Amino acid sequence: MAPGASTSATGTIIRWWGRAAGILALVLLGLFLYLDRAHHVTEAFPLKQRPTPPFVAFLLLGTICIPLGAPLLLMALRDRWLVAQSPSWPTVEGTVLESKVETRLGKGPRNMLEVRYEYTVDGRRYESSRVFFSQGSYRFRANPEAVAERFPVGSHPAVHYDPDEASIAVLDTSADQAGSTIWWSLGFLLLPLLGFSQQFRDLLNG
Repeated sequence: MAPGASTSATGTIIRWWGRAAGILALVLLGLFLYLDRAHHVTEAFPLKQRPTPPFVAFLLLGTICIPLGAPLLLMALRDRWLVAQSPSWPTVEGTVLESKVETRLGKGPRNMLEVRYEYTVDGRRYESSRVFFSQGSYRFRANPEAVAERFPVGSHPAVHYDPDEASIAVLDTSADQAGSTIWWSLGFLLLPLLGFSQQFRDLLNG
């Protein structure tokens, strides 16, 4: 394989996979909004003391869960593919420049792991903040703090980098994060099926 051929392959997969996930989310949202209108979902409100048909209950959940879950699954599968590649990548010594956890408020606290490091490949300096593939926010602060403690400022972890596109790098090549994201996304996709459960609809209608 010619030098650089794999670069465009890895870089293109990362870029286009992300774009495909965004397009999929919009297409699914449009589809569910169309189905909501066709089946008069808004007329199901208020839900209390009003029997909800199974397909309408499915749409109530699916309009939110499926446009979120499907692209999330697509991105998790991409990251799982990258995880499978990364253990065979060459390594170079890096230097951690920043290592902290930030808590951001939204719909509940989100604890963000922020580890920034530098590394040099063939005389060229790079910076990255990717510790894992499928890196996201944490519900409990202790989890990202444990990771930050593994990579304190000034430490020199091994940086795994794509030999054909050195700007793509990661510190931890374990599959735990990507695997967890796959399960979460599958949960989102399956949750609307509760709409076909009589017990769930009884709970919904109070």
